[in-house]
Amino acid sequence: MVNESDMDDVKRLEGPKAGGDLQAILLRWLVWVVWLAFLIAPISSLLQSKPQPLRVMVILGGVLLFVLIYLWTSWRVARSLVTGVTGHKDSVLMRWFPWPEIIALTLLCLALMQIGGLDWGQLFYYIAACVGAVLPTGLAAAGILGLDLILIAGVWLFGAPWSLALPTAGLVTIIGIVLMSWIRTANTSRELRSAREEIVYLAVAAERLRIAR
Repeated sequence: MVNESDMDDVKRLEGPKAGGDLQAILLRWLVWVVWLAFLIAPISSLLQSKPQPLRVMVILGGVLLFVLIYLWTSWRVARSLVTGVTGHKDSVLMRWFPWPEIIALTLLCLALMQIGGLDWGQLFYYIAACVGAVLPTGLAAAGILGLDLILIAGVWLFGAPWSLALPTAGLVTIIGIVLMSWIRTANTSRELRSAREEIVYLAVAAERLRIAR
């Protein structure tokens, strides 16, 4: 008979559970967080232009909300890479994840472009990263194409030159595709590792059961 201590030893071979390995999650989350440093330039330009205080408050408030949603979404992506789950599905927000986040980020980006200028169009890069990371391949590709169309339409409506729109849309596409590839490679690696650990777990359990008999 396999005793409890033997089973505890075997369980150490299992992969991370829903709680996840916090350190591994944080390391993957940092891949997303470091890119927020690129927001320093448009924020500095905004403050140096000395606009009206109310306008500054509205823009910075929108940017803060955008960053919070982006961090919340990327945290769940990082958690999924380690544990295979994004979170509990009890809440309405998690049940529909990630559509509310993507829609909110897109609307915030367009609003900031309208209020603060075209410099805030670079927020589409962060949206493309979220779309490429969290949606299935087909939907992710369609979502990236949709972002390109929204970006081009927005630049056209705001009267910006095409020399600005096309490179930005191209970079949005590249970021989305890179994230699609990276996330799917990471998920495949995690699934293979979990499968190997499960095989080892079953083999050890079977061997100890045989010895116990």
